[in-house]
Amino acid sequence: MRAFRNPDSKGKGNDIAPYPDDYRYRKSGLKGLFHGGAKKRERTEYEEKHTGGAGDAGVDEITLTGENRTLSLGGMEHNCDANGKLRILDCEFWGRSVQAYEKRMKYLQQVAKVIGMSSDVAKACLGEEFAAAWPEDVTDYKEDEIPVAMRVDCTPDIVRCLPKRSPEYAKAYSKQMFLLERSAVAFSDDISEFMGDVHHSEETGRNLKSAVE
Repeated sequence: MRAFRNPDSKGKGNDIAPYPDDYRYRKSGLKGLFHGGAKKRERTEYEEKHTGGAGDAGVDEITLTGENRTLSLGGMEHNCDANGKLRILDCEFWGRSVQAYEKRMKYLQQVAKVIGMSSDVAKACLGEEFAAAWPEDVTDYKEDEIPVAMRVDCTPDIVRCLPKRSPEYAKAYSKQMFLLERSAVAFSDDISEFMGDVHHSEETGRNLKSAVE
């Protein structure tokens, strides 16, 4: 899922709040390459707009002096800390962050369904490097350290036999998701088709309901 990562991160993890992918220059496949300059310019403007005084994107920090250290925002009263400081989170920036995060996780969960069919399927879809990271004693994957709590065996043939509500399953599934986030993989078409929301006839190209009527 490298598409959801900062290409300049070099193993440092995912963007906290990637530039929204639903802007007007979004094109599928090779068409998207012809709008690179415009996309880069708008992304730069977006990031500059949402970089606060504290140096963190999406966060601004103000300092109030005097006795009154309460600030009214969004219909709520907010108290500063003992030094009169208050960190303000940018609603648009973090709102888009949550949307991007939920979209990414939904996508990864569908990929996890595929690799969960069997170890052979997982290896065929993701390759030998992905399979080599399944054993418990593996400590890193694609330059990222695997958290100690996730250093368990996540071989698909084993994981699908574990009770879904067990701690063992939770840890193994978490490791699979950790690996997937760092794997270069994508579905060939809109994810709605994979999820069963859209069905197509191989012969006519029309949706299944129209094809049988």
